[in-house]
Amino acid sequence: MKTYISVGIGDMMALDAMLTQDERDRITDFYWACKFGESIYPLFDCNHFYPNLEKHYFIDKEEGEKHMMIVDPRAINFWHFRPDFPLSFQIGLNLFGLNREDLNVIDAVKLLSDPSRTFTNSSFLDVAKLEEVNWKELGVDPGEYILVHYPTSTRPRSDIASLDERDWNFIEKLSEDTKLRILIITDTDIHREIKNSSILIKPDIKSIVSLCKFSKFYAGCDSFVSILCCKVLSPENMFIKTHDRDIYNSIMHNTFVSKHFLPHSPDIIRTFYKNYIGY
Repeated sequence: MKTYISVGIGDMMALDAMLTQDERDRITDFYWACKFGESIYPLFDCNHFYPNLEKHYFIDKEEGEKHMMIVDPRAINFWHFRPDFPLSFQIGLNLFGLNREDLNVIDAVKLLSDPSRTFTNSSFLDVAKLEEVNWKELGVDPGEYILVHYPTSTRPRSDIASLDERDWNFIEKLSEDTKLRILIITDTDIHREIKNSSILIKPDIKSIVSLCKFSKFYAGCDSFVSILCCKVLSPENMFIKTHDRDIYNSIMHNTFVSKHFLPHSPDIIRTFYKNYIGY
């Protein structure tokens, strides 16, 4: 079935892990009404959890930016046409030449706010392969490194954490204590020398998923990388930093936030989701 979707990368990592197999089976075409569709779609290549998915359709970048001006000029750099906003949804439909009646519509916000939704599996992690990463070049073995995600310039927004000196000191101490190398994913400059580290500038998304799957620890910002890592790592091996100062209410009373970190319960999420990197 033709499926309309408008998501950020992190929301897609969470959403995929909540969809039932029956829901996945029904998808034949994805209509990506968002900037990040072209970044996400490679994860469906040879993904047997979506057996009937054959085609992906995208909105031209300039068209997306131009029409986002009508909906919200502040969101031009991460344009998206969400189905939970009528004007935005209609613009997205028009850009694809679609009618609502012809579509299966994935309302990501609604699904991620649904308390009845549970963890199924992360198809992206399940199909990730060792050979998608050049381990020799990185100087590490699978399962023997600390993965770090440094704030990314592709999200020109204020609602993302940043790593400070205390955070980096903890990460370096963790590396020293565990004798594990630090692998840093980033697309921005890091104005600090990080001991015993390798920096990966803009790795492709399939490599990132594999790095998440085979990591020993995750220590970094709240992002799509942390959302993936939490689906394979135990709580004591994760240190996720958020910009949110009211963490308790965000986790305990905001289903949308806690669903991103399934399969962990809100009480467990509170042990690794903090305003700082560390214990």
